[in-house]
Amino acid sequence: MDYSWLWQLATTLGIGVIGYFLKQLNKNIDNKISQNKEDISENNENIKKLQDDFNDYKLEQEKQLNEYKLQQEKDITKRFDNYISRKEFITVISNTDKKLDEIYTEIIKRGRGEKDGT
Repeated sequence: MDYSWLWQLATTLGIGVIGYFLKQLNKNIDNKISQNKEDISENNENIKKLQDDFNDYKLEQEKQLNEYKLQQEKDITKRFDNYISRKEFITVISNTDKKLDEIYTEIIKRGRGEKDGT
């Protein structure tokens, strides 16, 4: 008896089984690819939302920082309203020195017995 048909049948069945599993593997790979594409698009949406939220947060923080800076400038201005500048100080001291010189001159004149204007 010739059993060569058995080898042909086994080979055909083996190729069929291998083909079936390759088809299933290809289907699984396609499903994973489509799932990954969905995940990527979902992640892109999440990234866009996070970027928008971050930009809003950043703008809010910049606004608060500017408000804080303005408040600090006002506070500093208030603090220095009670102080005099260096130029004003020098002017006042010069005037005081002139007045003291006049008083000293007047004391010297009176000490010598001189009168005002004579």
